[in-house]
Amino acid sequence: MSERLDPEVRILVENTWEVPVSSIYSAPETGILALQCPEQAHFHIQSEYARVEVLNDDDSPCQPGEVGRVVVTPLHNYQTPLVRFATGDRAEAGGPCSCGRTLPVLARVLE
Repeated sequence: MSERLDPEVRILVENTWEVPVSSIYSAPETGILALQCPEQAHFHIQSEYARVEVLNDDDSPCQPGEVGRVVVTPLHNYQTPLVRFATGDRAEAGGPCSCGRTLPVLARVLE
């Protein structure tokens, strides 16, 4: 497992090695949840794999631009299912992506 990729580290790696860097958002309990868009800095939630919700303090869904806690229901684990598992992470909900993909978006993962 790893940590969030700081923008400064991304720039350093890309400039030093002259290769693009992409991020994956995952959790040990759930696996991969979102992949970085190839055209933008935000993440496309892998909806076929898990239901990922960003919820505010009253448990209602965050609107694009709002930050809330991440709650996940993996759709692949039939032996020990997790339902609305609170990851302990916080993320910013995103709006539709200009790349044309229709998957939901996390604008950024904070922790």
